[in-house]
Amino acid sequence: MLNFIDDLLNKITVYRLTLYYLTALFLAAVGFSAWGILPYNPYALVISAFIVLLTCLVINIIFASVFGASPRAESVYITAFILILIITPPLVENYLPNISFLLWASVWAMASKYIFAVGKKHIFNPAAFAVALTAVTLNESASWWVSSIYLAPLTAVGGLLILRKLRRFDLAASFLIIAVPTILGFIFFKSGDLVGASQKALFYSPLLFFTFIMLTEPMTTPPTKISRIWYGGLVGFLFAPSIHIGSFYSTPELALIVGNIFSYLARNVLLFMAAAKNETIAKIKQRMPSAPDIIAILLFLGLAGGVAAAVGPLERLFSLSSSGDESREIPGPSMTAPPAESPPKSGETKQNAPMRQIIPRFDDNDEEEEDDD
Repeated sequence: MLNFIDDLLNKITVYRLTLYYLTALFLAAVGFSAWGILPYNPYALVISAFIVLLTCLVINIIFASVFGASPRAESVYITAFILILIITPPLVENYLPNISFLLWASVWAMASKYIFAVGKKHIFNPAAFAVALTAVTLNESASWWVSSIYLAPLTAVGGLLILRKLRRFDLAASFLIIAVPTILGFIFFKSGDLVGASQKALFYSPLLFFTFIMLTEPMTTPPTKISRIWYGGLVGFLFAPSIHIGSFYSTPELALIVGNIFSYLARNVLLFMAAAKNETIAKIKQRMPSAPDIIAILLFLGLAGGVAAAVGPLERLFSLSSSGDESREIPGPSMTAPPAESPPKSGETKQNAPMRQIIPRFDDNDEEEEDDD
């Protein structure tokens, strides 16, 4: 079964898969709204989708021409559909006064891809950055209305396919391991109902959609497994709505922006370490002799060893031949003079000089004279 799924996933890009997934969620929401299952006007959803898509396309064309970039068309549509699914559509009868939220979020989502980008990679998730900025400037926040119990099955199935395609189960697991207990703990301590807390965390919070779509965006996630685990844990802790500093409470988009900053720093630290390692290796290679030098040194050592091995037997051969010649010489009277008597050392006289044994020399004539006497 998994092999069949992998074969299907390998035939499609992750951008196209994500776009199909978001489109299916939007069409399901329109259908549930038309049937009265979801409390939204289907016409309002369609109008919101048209405004957001058109605004994102126009702003993207403008920034792409200014920066000389050629972005993916799927990326524009993906960001637009995320905004459509997390920003509650205004009521049809009061649509125009509330349209500024959709327009402002669409403009800044596209602009952030070019303004806050390093090396052709945007630092922040565009949709998260846009709704966080509108919360500060317009006092309008995303409702994450896609987090509905009726859309949860489709959200889970499509999200698992995306995780399978991206191979990001480690990231999702680290996020959920931290986020779910944190959310359940805060809700349980407030209400004391663990079952109700579990239902709210899974089916009435943006947990699933956030995990499968926002958290796993390839452009803003760390490159290594260990950094992704830290990234998921950090965002998971900040994801809980009860986390706050004074009167400033955390939101899913703020948690993701903090995680994006961590991911950017982690990516640059890894790049710096890799560059330092490569530079060290390059310096070592510069100090080492080149390949021709090594070959020449080895040839010289081999030649020297061969010469030494050949000279040794020759020396022994010549020494043997010279000793044989000496043994064949005819003995004769010594032609060398007797050794001269060494003079006494300083401070010595003839009386206290050491006595030297003088061996008398007798001739044959002397022996005959003694016999005559």
